[in-house]
Amino acid sequence: MKTRTLTIMVIDLVGSTPLVAQVSRQQLVELLEDVTEPIRRAVAEFGGNVIKFTGDGYLITFESASEALYAAAHIVAAFIAQPTLPSGIRLEGCRVVMHTSDVIVQDNDVIGEGVVTVARLEKHVPTNEVYLTSTTKDIAKSAEFEFQLVGDFPLKGLANPVKVYRLVTEPLSGVERGVYLTITDLLGMSQFMTTAPIELVNRTILRWISFQREAISQISGRLRSIVGDNLVTTYQDADDAVEALLRLDELVREHNANPGELPPFAFSAVLCKGDLFVLSIGVNGPLVGHSFRMLEHISPGEKIIESAVYDNLKRFRERFDEHTPLDSQTLYHLINT
Repeated sequence: MKTRTLTIMVIDLVGSTPLVAQVSRQQLVELLEDVTEPIRRAVAEFGGNVIKFTGDGYLITFESASEALYAAAHIVAAFIAQPTLPSGIRLEGCRVVMHTSDVIVQDNDVIGEGVVTVARLEKHVPTNEVYLTSTTKDIAKSAEFEFQLVGDFPLKGLANPVKVYRLVTEPLSGVERGVYLTITDLLGMSQFMTTAPIELVNRTILRWISFQREAISQISGRLRSIVGDNLVTTYQDADDAVEALLRLDELVREHNANPGELPPFAFSAVLCKGDLFVLSIGVNGPLVGHSFRMLEHISPGEKIIESAVYDNLKRFRERFDEHTPLDSQTLYHLINT
């Protein structure tokens, strides 16, 4: 056992408990994937360590109080921007609370008064707000943040009231800049939907969505929207975006080798880079419109990336060759292997 000074963060997923009783097992899996991705991404980006998932939230530690505050701001912004998930489920949001103190670290768990403090304080935090104790405020680089005093909170089990502040975050712009966006189109579904039994159509679409989720599960990808058989995913890195596309292509090949009762799959894809406008019910803006227009003009089954994506690749360049320009724009075509 070691004693260390850490910033302890608790995140509560507001409204998740009744949802668990209302949705199917598959919907619950999708809910957790969509909800936790922004949390996991922010924690990784700012050097945090996920201690445990509590069923309706997270316990996380950070070496740096300032990095914890940056992560908290990103997490809350993600929940405010898109409370309706790609699966159509709507979550109220999240509550974030943090406290810096000495804790005992044992077997990748943390024990001590600091954990008790955040657990007790979490119930007092409004939805989509970040509360922190005075110890975290005093340790963080205060010039980089703005705080508002909330008050002194008497908490059960603690001898003295805890002075609490609210982290003031910038108004949400609704824009994610420099995003890599992929749109896929499952071919032949319009005809298939008109002739196949509805149960088979449903299983086919669910399998297609599961392939998309599996393709992005190990990288910084995020499923943003499901529009019929068109799925929209986003990435922070060009290589991650292409890796997900290649993995999806591999999953389709494996499926087609033994499709069972489901039809074989074939799909088109376009991968573009730009600024994304985030709405409460999904994503939109010029980047999305541009990507859908590109999808309409390529040949069925093609996988195309823009030059802005190709130029930022550190890996996978050899997997593409130059494509016939579309509207004077150089595109790159995935080489079939």
